[in-house]
Parts: sequence; structure tokens; C-alpha cells
Amino acid sequence: MIAGISGPGRGRPADACRAALDALSPRQLSSPLLFEELDFACGAVGDGHVSSSPEPSLVVADLRLDYRPDLTRALGSPPTELTDAALVHLALERWGTDALARIEGDFALAWYRPRSRTLVLARDPLGQRPLFWSRRGQRLTFASMPRGLHASGEVARAPDLASVAGFMANGQHPRAHSFFDQVQRVSPGHYVIVTPNGVEERAFWKPEERDDGCRSFEEYVEAYRRKLDDAVATRLPPRSAPLATHLSGGLDSGAVSATAARLHDGPLFAFTAVPSALARVQAGALLADEGPLAARTASLHSSIRHRLVEPDGSSPLDQLADGLRLHERPKFNLCNHGWLSHIRREAVANGAKVILTGEIGNWTISAGPIAAMRSLWQERGMGGWLAAAHSLRTVHGARWQGILASTFLSPWVRERLQPSPSPLLTPAFAPEHDATARSWRDDARHAFAAMDFGEYRAGTKASSEVEERDPTADPRLIAFALSLPVEMVMGPSGRRPLALAALGDRLPQDVLRAPRKGYQGSDWHLTLSADRDRLQALVEAIVASPVAGEVIDTVRLRKLWEAWPTGGWDRSNVMQTYRNGFLQALTAGHFLIGASGEPLPF
Repeated sequence: MIAGISGPGRGRPADACRAALDALSPRQLSSPLLFEELDFACGAVGDGHVSSSPEPSLVVADLRLDYRPDLTRALGSPPTELTDAALVHLALERWGTDALARIEGDFALAWYRPRSRTLVLARDPLGQRPLFWSRRGQRLTFASMPRGLHASGEVARAPDLASVAGFMANGQHPRAHSFFDQVQRVSPGHYVIVTPNGVEERAFWKPEERDDGCRSFEEYVEAYRRKLDDAVATRLPPRSAPLATHLSGGLDSGAVSATAARLHDGPLFAFTAVPSALARVQAGALLADEGPLAARTASLHSSIRHRLVEPDGSSPLDQLADGLRLHERPKFNLCNHGWLSHIRREAVANGAKVILTGEIGNWTISAGPIAAMRSLWQERGMGGWLAAAHSLRTVHGARWQGILASTFLSPWVRERLQPSPSPLLTPAFAPEHDATARSWRDDARHAFAAMDFGEYRAGTKASSEVEERDPTADPRLIAFALSLPVEMVMGPSGRRPLALAALGDRLPQDVLRAPRKGYQGSDWHLTLSADRDRLQALVEAIVASPVAGEVIDTVRLRKLWEAWPTGGWDRSNVMQTYRNGFLQALTAGHFLIGASGEPLPF
């Protein structure tokens, strides 16, 4: 992790920087590296790096490079012993901020040039490494996590109410803001440039399509496999090191695990979370137990050591403390963090320091949204649309109402015809519905631009010392996915014709053609129902909190608690109301109370 102070202000920059670094490394994983010059100081701790040059300029970075040989060749093959940070430093001195678009991997960095008194802060396109900043007067402070800024003494700790409300509305970060007052976020794929004349944020990456020259279905299949192989290969640990993967019964984590099994020489442990027997019964049409399908994938690859992770009895409420202390944000999808934490513990127990995931595969390697029907109608006319619609009906069980609505109605009209439960927000923070009708490509671009994994990745590593990497979030894979003709994601055979063909060399047919949607963590309501005393205490604390009450509709929250269901947890309205709305309000309320310094019930 990294931190720094730039500009005149109260106290020595080095003292404030050292306090920030100490806060970022509570377990003192390593002695901080510290650089100081006049009114500037910066440093790194843990996996952070510092690189200086005679230019003079300095880079402090938290990073892991992908496709390093490509960057090395572009730089004219500098010495191979250069660290990743030194290589990035060389690129910045060669190309300036244009280098940021050439740097591939997970990174958060600061580049300081004392002669011009210019500071650049930058993050990778999907925000895999976090970076925050705050400015008071002429002094700017930056740190990997907000606690570094708070420990520096340059900014007081208080929640940002609008950001928390935005999280409750859609689970995402408001652009350029953090969940703390007066703390800004360097947006993914952007850099912040600080000069004596002011501060400005600029984009260096946008999710755009890239023509790979494919002209036939077979060429697209080969390109798909090559892109996926490359994305997995560049994220593997050293050859003999143990590797862990998530392995569900679906395409995304299955494709990543199977590809890793073909490429990695060391031990590979694939973990599948399975629910209790009662949760399997209550899941209805959803596939609660993905263990059998995951086992089918594992059986095709002899190097995979498949491990089922059974419920440990923990409650979703057990995950709230880490959300406040380590992730420093309200946790999205609180119901999933229990089994995710369990998998990380098992990975560490088996010696793995890296876990490969497939979190955004449904936007890249397995994209096949029904929203593509709008694009199919516009680009291929009625004939192509009718063939795909027939397949959606007969193969995937879609209803004509949904197919027609996705093709011809705007999101605004669909929401009014079939409204979903609104988030538990007060009128002052009531969200505006996004009424934009987008093509599937523009919908994907919109989703990519809103993604930010930084706090989760940093909190995960701080709590478990294991690093999560997602090959499906590779920008090269994103560019390939956006370049696909619409019939590659929705065609006469239905959804995902390209993915199904390309993954046929590594996934079994019953996984590729599985008719039911997976539902990992399906037993969340059982453990939460058994934790009624703490649940009631948290609801009462949120209701009593003046700060939480400004954002959360506490009247609705209490009514939902009093009407706690005794069954029907597989029904869409119950899931949307409780698994989404109610849990979002709980995690937001817990964060608001803790971040504002009010006493928490547990």
C-alpha cells in the first residue's frame, strides 16, 4: 500500500505520511519505505514499491503487471532485472501520462516530478487497486485506503451520506467519491493531475471494441480461446506455487478454473461453496447446490483438486465488522461474503496466495444478455430476431412478454409495468431511475465504467493475505467482447453461441447447457434467521441513529423486520425485498453508525 503528502501545510509531511503508512499496515508486515523532499513525502508498505530516477522524478506504486514482455519490448528491452515499479517508472518518463494506457495489470500509483511540482495519481481500468485523496488548502494527501488519510490528521473521519445512498440505490460508487466525507476516489481508468494551478481528473481508458480481424465463426472461436488463455496465464502465480480458484457450476469460474488447469504447473485447488440440505430444498427453481456440476468440470482436468466448502454456521452479520474496519465501505451482496471468506481461509490453509475468480465473466466471456435482442432487431432485422426469439422460448424458457419488452420498451416503461421494490431510502435521497435504452454493447460499457473492486481487494488481502485476480476483467478480453457481432452473443441457437462453442474444449456439455441459474449462498436467510437477537439489535440501532435516519427509511426497515418471512425465500419479490433491499440497508446502516463514531450494537 502507498501514501503521500504534497504541498505546504500544518506539520512535517514525513510525519503525516508515516502515520498514514502505519495505519495502512496495522500488522506491521514490513518497515515503510519513505521518501521526503521539502514539502513532499511519500512511502510504501507491504506490497508497495518506490522507484526514483535522476530525471528527477519518483514513482510510488501498488501494482502487479500483466503482459510485462509487451511493455518491455515497447520500451526497447530494458534490463530484465527491473522491478515492475521501475519498469512503469521508465514508461512514465518515456511517454508521460500516455504511458498509463500502455500499462496493463492491477495498479494504483503516484508519480511526482519536483521540478514542475506535478503529482499524478492513477488507477487501473477496473479499479483492482484502490487509491484515495483529499485536499485541504494547498496540501494534498493520498493513500491506498481512507484510513491512511484519516490517520495523517489531514481529514476528519465522517461518512459521506450521498455516497452511501448511491450504494443503496445500485450497489455502486458515485463517480470520483468515496464513502467518507471530504475523501475523493481516483476513478478506475483515470488519473488525477495536481499542479500549482489546481487539480483535474482525466480518463486514460475507455471500454472500446477492438477489431481482431476475425471473419468467420471458427476464427472467433480461436480468438476467444486465445484471449482467455492469455488472460489466465498472465495472472498465474509462479510455476510451482499452489493456486486456488472459485469453481461454481456455471461458465465463468468454470472456464477460468479449467483454463488454469491446462496452463499452471503447480497444485490447483478449486473451491465450490455448497449449502445446507434445507437450503437446497427451499431454493425452488434456482440451482442452490452447484457442487455436482462443478465436480463434472473438475473431473475433466486431472490437475484440479476439487474441494467442497460446506456452511460453517456463520451469520451474514459476522461480515459487517470487516466491512467497516478493512474494506472501509458498506458491503455489497452481504449474503455472499460468508462463503467467500470461508473459501479464502481454505485457500490459505492449502498454501495458496492467489485466487482466480470469474466475477465479471457474464459481461465478457459468457455475455448473452436478453438486452441483445434490441441490438439483434436493429442490426439483423426481423428474420434474425425471430430465430433468436424462438430459441429463447424453446431452449431457455423465456416468456414472450420479456422478449418483447427487452426489445421494444425502454427501461423506464418496463419499470412502471413491472416495478421492483425500491431501495429503503428517505425521500431526500430517492434515486432517479435510469431510463436510457442502450444497445447491449453500450450497456456493457456503462457497467464497466461503474466497476470498482479496489476496497474489496485491499480488504481481502489485509484479512487473509491472499490476492484475488479476475481474468474475466482483463481489458484485452473486454475489448474483444465489445467487438463481437451481435449474433455471437445471441443467435438462432439462443444465448452465448460463441462462448458455448469456444468452451466446448474445456467444459462438459451438462455445464454448458445447464438450464437452471445458480444461487450460491442460498442458505443466508437460515443463518440470519438464527441470529435474530443481533439482527434485532442492529435494526434498533439503525432506527435510533440520527445519521442513519437521514439516509435510510427506518420505518420501512422496521416493518420488514417485523414481517420477517417464514418461507418463500426463492420467490422473486421476497429475494428482491430482503436479499437485496433489506440487507443493503443493514450494511449501509452499520457503516453509517460506525463511520460517524456512534456506538455499534456488536
